[in-house]
Amino acid sequence: MNKILPYLLVFAVPLTMMLFTTGPPRGLVPDVKAVAVTENSTPTPFQPVKETPPPTPAIKGIPIKVRVSYYWPKLGGPNCSYFVHGQCLSRMASGKPWQNWKNKAIACPPEWSFGTRIIIKDQIWTCMDRGGKIVFEGGIPWIDLLTPKPPSWYRYGKIVEAVLIPK
Repeated sequence: MNKILPYLLVFAVPLTMMLFTTGPPRGLVPDVKAVAVTENSTPTPFQPVKETPPPTPAIKGIPIKVRVSYYWPKLGGPNCSYFVHGQCLSRMASGKPWQNWKNKAIACPPEWSFGTRIIIKDQIWTCMDRGGKIVFEGGIPWIDLLTPKPPSWYRYGKIVEAVLIPK
């Protein structure tokens, strides 16, 4: 024990002083609420402080109107340019497989870059495809939602408010 004592004095005492004077290093011990204890009070256990994450910043974009239609490649016909034995083998104009973009991709006018996003009724859609009838008409672009069934608000050719987020 006599041989260990000098090491304890050299290492343990400064460490103990550091912990009691400055506290443990941040991040090693979760933040806790301090609870006042008086002579007549009953101590309560410490409760961790719940940190709330910062609010998600609003996506800024350009308010626009779009004219909506939808397509589903599994139906074949005008929905798929290469349909063989009941299977749509086409890729979207962006080169990506349509199967990975269900309810996320749109066919958009050629004036928009692939990757351009729009928000319609709180859903984000990404421009990944083109279409022969997907053009501007009267200053309003047609877009074609890639979805097996249209949203509840849908009506063919309906003009809806959207937010354009250029790439």
